[in-house]
Amino acid sequence: MGTKARNEKIDIVRGIAILMVVMGHALSAFQGAENTFVYNVIFAVQMPLFMIISGYVAIYSKSVDGLPAFGKRLARRTVALMLPWVVWTIIRYLVTAPQQSIFDYMSYLFGHMDTGYWFLVSLWTIDFIFNLSALFSSIGKQKQLNKYHRLLVQCGYIGVLFALLFVIGRLVGFNVFAIRYSLYYLPFFCLGYLFACVSVDIVGEKWFDVLSAAVVAVCGLAFAILCVKFNVQGSDDSIFNIAVRIITSLSGCAVIFWTIDKLSCTAKAWSIIKFYGNHSLELYIIHYFFLNLVNTEGIELFSSFGIPILFMNYVISIVSSTVLIYVINSNRFLKKILFGKK
Repeated sequence: MGTKARNEKIDIVRGIAILMVVMGHALSAFQGAENTFVYNVIFAVQMPLFMIISGYVAIYSKSVDGLPAFGKRLARRTVALMLPWVVWTIIRYLVTAPQQSIFDYMSYLFGHMDTGYWFLVSLWTIDFIFNLSALFSSIGKQKQLNKYHRLLVQCGYIGVLFALLFVIGRLVGFNVFAIRYSLYYLPFFCLGYLFACVSVDIVGEKWFDVLSAAVVAVCGLAFAILCVKFNVQGSDDSIFNIAVRIITSLSGCAVIFWTIDKLSCTAKAWSIIKFYGNHSLELYIIHYFFLNLVNTEGIELFSSFGIPILFMNYVISIVSSTVLIYVINSNRFLKKILFGKK
């Protein structure tokens, strides 16, 4: 698969993921929705898809082979992720919590990141760990190692930094600065990157096509069974439940990636999905403001009004967000400040 086709399919997967995120948030407003099979499927794959893709596309970034390169990369990612987090957090404060001081609001949010735009903070943290490990693995004679040996060394540094972040989480609390999510999703990011590195050498081989089809068939069956039998969202954070949750997520992601890769994605029908994939960050940030404009209080999902109201809220959120995305992106200054994009 060529670079252009690969990027288009990545945008499609991103588009599917962000549209699932919006649907998941719309569903969560209804009584009993979080115990449904559909919600379980969405919760299992939506964020793992983003993290795997983020790791996969990291292979296209310039190598971090020294402090200047690391500094430039850190500055770019801070503008792209943390600037929108700060700006939109303030905007949400002005819209939703004017009775509370901005200092109290930000202090609470810093320690309870799951109530805010945690994905931006978590991805920034993961990206920082990944690039710091790349910097460490480029020091001295490690530069002379072949690709796979250097990957192994980098994975070792990531493991050390993972352990350090875990210790920090134990000391200050895992909800501070989204440490809990960064720890959980770092392996997904790394798997995406490792697959991108390895796939250069194996994709296209006949044995790989046969093996991947067999693995995906098993993953599809496992994913269906686990989504029926296991509450991905509602389970506690025991080691067993975390392991089952990861297996469920990886199984679902494998099925989605393999299916999209095998499809012809040149039809115009895919252009809408590609658009939202290309603007997934913007849709993630904005859609909260338009969620559940039609009141859902006390309404069960499978009641006579539940599904129609869900559909209306979903469409309103997507359409309104799309209009605002177009407006903001038409202004270079607003695009830079609000979305961290050039």
